[in-house]
Amino acid sequence: MGGTTRTNPRRRTRSTTKKDRFWTPRTKTRCIPRTCPNNNDEEKDMRRSSTKPERPRNESRDKSRDSVKEGEEPLEVKPKEMSACQKKSIALIDSWQWSIFMTVVTIYTLFFDDIRVACIPKSADDAFYTITCLCFALFLFEIILASIYQPKYWMSFFFWLDILATFSMVF
Repeated sequence: MGGTTRTNPRRRTRSTTKKDRFWTPRTKTRCIPRTCPNNNDEEKDMRRSSTKPERPRNESRDKSRDSVKEGEEPLEVKPKEMSACQKKSIALIDSWQWSIFMTVVTIYTLFFDDIRVACIPKSADDAFYTITCLCFALFLFEIILASIYQPKYWMSFFFWLDILATFSMVF
């Protein structure tokens, strides 16, 4: 065989990044998914063409609503201005301090009734009932604020989950 080694042109090697590249023979150039250089070194899009023409995402489906008669100026729809109270309420609900506080309240609600029954004398029950009612009020307050000020919360999955969890405290 002499001193030369032959490389097998059919041998496939793994490219450097597993996600971004195909398996390609060593003798050819590596291709990025969905694009490969053709004979003229231009990139060709290898994706399957759809039968429907692509439409920009912000384009409305019903053009008749957006049409304006000749001689009329289009009406400008301005976003609704939020009051200072609304801004503060949204900032409160979305803050990390509120999340940590409500997490502590949730942990208290889940475990302290069992701890009360096991370890605390019966004379201290009124204090625990008062704290539990306060936790119930905090959960209701959070649900009401989120329903009013957070878009798409009202009647969503998380709304019903919060309602179910809050009213399960009664039983």
